[in-house]
Amino acid sequence: MTDETNAAQRQFWNSDFGAKWVAFEADLETLHAPMNDPLLTCAAIELGMNVLDVGCGSGAVTRRAAEWVGVDGSVTGVDISEVLLDKARATAAGEGSASVDYLHADAQTYAFAPASFDRVVSRMGVMFFADPTAAFTNLLRAVRPGGYLSAVVWRRGEANPWFRIPTEAAIRHLGPIDSDPDAPGPLAFANTDRALAILMAAGWMDASASPLEVILETRGPATEAAASIGSMGPAARIMDLKGATKTQLTAIKADIAAGFRRFETEHGLRVPVTMTLLSARAPV
Repeated sequence: MTDETNAAQRQFWNSDFGAKWVAFEADLETLHAPMNDPLLTCAAIELGMNVLDVGCGSGAVTRRAAEWVGVDGSVTGVDISEVLLDKARATAAGEGSASVDYLHADAQTYAFAPASFDRVVSRMGVMFFADPTAAFTNLLRAVRPGGYLSAVVWRRGEANPWFRIPTEAAIRHLGPIDSDPDAPGPLAFANTDRALAILMAAGWMDASASPLEVILETRGPATEAAASIGSMGPAARIMDLKGATKTQLTAIKADIAAGFRRFETEHGLRVPVTMTLLSARAPV
């Protein structure tokens, strides 16, 4: 690919971070699985449909959607990370997912066949576009008249302790960082008014945002969660930018573990969060 529109995100997701995601993939999919069926229900996925999964990563939503559309439907997962797509393809091949295809491309700029999909879905994948209005305009061209778009995105603050606890721990030891809350990243659509305005500016109709309450589950205790979050979660970016020392890293992970300890059960962590379900319809 020669397009450089999302060059920074492409480099990031094909870097060591992408490799870390693959390494933690089983735990991450356990964590995010409660979002899958509500997302597909919101999109009203039916047998025989053609579905596009944006920012498909290692393909969990893509494969789940394939079960919903059946043998007469098809699902295309698109992502800018070849590292994650390699994992998605390997898993699909092992499961015999015949109605699944994976595309290494930037959904913001890729020339999808016009009106070729009945539905567009995304689980935490649409927040990374350099120009989200252009991206959603491009996705609208790919959807048949009257087709739906549905996406799960993160919230901020008390609704999202999964981000709040690690971020506060890192800032406590390293100080705040200068950041644009609307910049491409996990929390870029935390402002639902902004997200809805972008969808409408891109030409989508009936844009709405609904709360989605889920329980994020991990198989290990708080100390294990702190170790993985400290390696690739919201605190990791702050520690990297601030050049955290080994001593600071240890202290931050200890604070993260302490923050999550109240969510421990005998089966692992159970962290309640409220996500946002965005939905919109293509004009008829």
